[in-house]
Amino acid sequence: MSNLFYKNKYNKYKQKYLDLKHKLGGSQKKSIEGESKTPSSLSINKNIYIPNCQQCKILWKIKGDYIDSGGDTEVFEVCDQSNNCNYVDKVQNISSPFETEMQALISLQNKSSFIPKIFQIYTLDNKAHIIMENLLPGKFSIDEKLNILDELHKYGWYHLDAHSHNWMKRSNNEIVLIDYGESIYPEDILNETLSDIMKKNFIPRKSIRYIPQLRFFINKFSNGELNNLKLKDNMEFFKQILSFIDKMKIRRSLYSEKIKNVIEEKVKSLLT
Repeated sequence: MSNLFYKNKYNKYKQKYLDLKHKLGGSQKKSIEGESKTPSSLSINKNIYIPNCQQCKILWKIKGDYIDSGGDTEVFEVCDQSNNCNYVDKVQNISSPFETEMQALISLQNKSSFIPKIFQIYTLDNKAHIIMENLLPGKFSIDEKLNILDELHKYGWYHLDAHSHNWMKRSNNEIVLIDYGESIYPEDILNETLSDIMKKNFIPRKSIRYIPQLRFFINKFSNGELNNLKLKDNMEFFKQILSFIDKMKIRRSLYSEKIKNVIEEKVKSLLT
């Protein structure tokens, strides 16, 4: 799409912010600002998500730079009330990917440096906003990326979208993995079977991207022997496959072979 298309979308978005600011008025605006926390004092807690937050647009001012777009997502540079502009506003539809990313980011905050820092999450006018730190593009080694995915898996999350554009860095060169809209927390689907989650109409906890890959490996290498395994009784096996699928974004041929071996070993154990 052309730069003009994105510029027009940005201007429309900015005008909505200005209209809201004008509608609230000066005295009401001061009252709202006085009651609200600024990013510097905002602690990460269960109240970080604020549905239908009218005052949030006052807290965050668009700097004027459109950064990126993907699917239904747009990212803008924003400033706080102290004119600190080291933040971005990730704007997207209120949807399953948003709910997944919100859950992942909140649960993972402060667990590791590779998790992006968030300052506020809110909804307004049928859009979801995630205010997070501004990051820079970065290039990292395969081993660095794989080590981070291994650490993420220890926290129970599988990213499943760790392509090259989702690896960023801070000004001090710390690596950061962004965009958790396709991630999955397997413990949420304990009562399902592999057969259940491979059905086309099955929507597990927010993410569906891994299912076609999983169906391919299960069907090709198990001859149906694994289909009715209950996940709660075979969670470690399931997590191992998910881990390798996650890493296929980085080393496809290697981890495709590892998935095949894991499934074949599981089938052998069932038949003996």
